Order: sequence, then structure tokens, then C-alpha cells
Amino acid sequence: MKRTHAAGISSALVILSAGTQASVLTFLIDGLGNFGTIPQAYGDRIVALDDDIYHYDEQGEGFTPNIEVSYTTSDGQDPSHWGTGYGDLVNIYFENNDGNGSGEVVLTADYGYEVVLYSFDMSAYTNAFSIDPTIDAVRVQGCSPTPLFEQLNAVISRTTHTTYDFTASPLQAREIRVQFESGNLGGLSDDIAFDNIRFGQVAVDPVDIACPSDFATPVCVLDFFDVSAFLTRFNASDPSADFNGDGDFNFFDVSIFLSEYTAGCNAD
Repeated sequence: MKRTHAAGISSALVILSAGTQASVLTFLIDGLGNFGTIPQAYGDRIVALDDDIYHYDEQGEGFTPNIEVSYTTSDGQDPSHWGTGYGDLVNIYFENNDGNGSGEVVLTADYGYEVVLYSFDMSAYTNAFSIDPTIDAVRVQGCSPTPLFEQLNAVISRTTHTTYDFTASPLQAREIRVQFESGNLGGLSDDIAFDNIRFGQVAVDPVDIACPSDFATPVCVLDFFDVSAFLTRFNASDPSADFNGDGDFNFFDVSIFLSEYTAGCNAD
């Protein structure tokens, strides 16, 4: 539900709208060798190409100071780094737990912003396969149960790389989960990689926030922390808590918040 007060794969290029920014995760991290665990801080609030030991790329649009990145470990994944050997990619993310077959990179925007996904690359470990392998799925998930993008039985290049390019129609949501499922490869499930995840951020007008009651992490889930965050903002007269947009902070704002909270977050 949106607040009511006023306040395909393609190689095509697109002229980005004003205010849009983009960063690229290249997984170049000083001192991190093969099998090294990717730090959860890598990709958080990027403001420069080089941030101490972390290195990124960008394509002229700017950076993403209002987005945090995480690498899922909750289902037994071991998000790890590898240097070369996955097609023509260098410095990649792979899921190191043999047989798990579930890789996921999560991009989460601050309240009032959304993530914009432009593209990412994938490749298979060249020496592990005689032909390009087929994996169960490549998917981009937002808050909605319906994926923003899904390709089943995806063929991944072992000699160069496979690019998923959305620049002609970027994917956008408060939180974006870039996923692959390679469990069908069994013990070779770890021989699939992500690289060059290119994403941006865009400020969202209050009237267009898809789930305005979702103030706190975890995003896409409404719980006590969202209520607490709203009350903190309300007591501080933060404009984000002015749910009817009249400049006052009173019962009507609380009532609208509770209605939004009850409706839940079931869409991007």
C-alpha cells in the first residue's frame, strides 16, 4: 500500500534520469584471496571508488550512500571470493558450500529510497565443465512474492560470462535480492559466480513509497521495530511521520500509520 497524502535481458543502453546513481560491486578487496569470506561491509554506502581495502567501479552516474549490501549466510551459504578461472571474470562472488547451491546478494535502501538494479554478470568455473552448465534458476526478488525477474534452467557461460542487463527497464524496489540456484549441479554447485553487480539508488516521493510503515530492518517485514521507529520519528516531529501531510503530528498520523501497518507489505 502507498501513502495516500500528496507530498527480459537486454544489451540496450539507456540515458539515466536525473538524480539516479549507480555503483558496481567488483569484489576487489585488498588481501582477500581464494576462499576468503566476503566481508558483510563490502558495498555498504559507497561514496568513492576506493574505500580503504574495498574497491568498486561506476559508470559516470555517481555512488550509492543510501544502500547497504549483505551476503546471505542464513541458509548455510558461505559467500566467498575467487580470483580467476570463472570464464573471463576476475574477483568474483561464489557460494563455497558444496552442494548448497543457493547464492544471494541483498541490496537494501534507506527509508525514502529504493534500489535500482541495472545489470550483473555470471560465469561458471571453466575447468569444472566441458560445456556451459544449466542451473535451476537466476532470480531477482523484491518484497513481493512475485519475482521482479526469473529465468529457469539458465545456461551460464564457462568461457566468457553471461550478462543479465536491465538498463532498458531497470528493476526497482526498497530491497532487491539477486539470487541463483545451482543445487542441480550437486558437488559442482559452488562453480557458479556473480560479478559486476551494477545498482543505483533513487529518492522516492512520500506519496510513492510502496510500504510507508516499513521504517526499520528487516525490510519487507513489519514488526515491533517498525512501530518503535515510527514513534521515535513521530515524537521528534520528523516529516516522515507526518502521514497525512498537514504539517502537524497528532492522532490522525498515528491512525494512518496503523492502517498502513495492518495492510502489510505485499508489493514492491
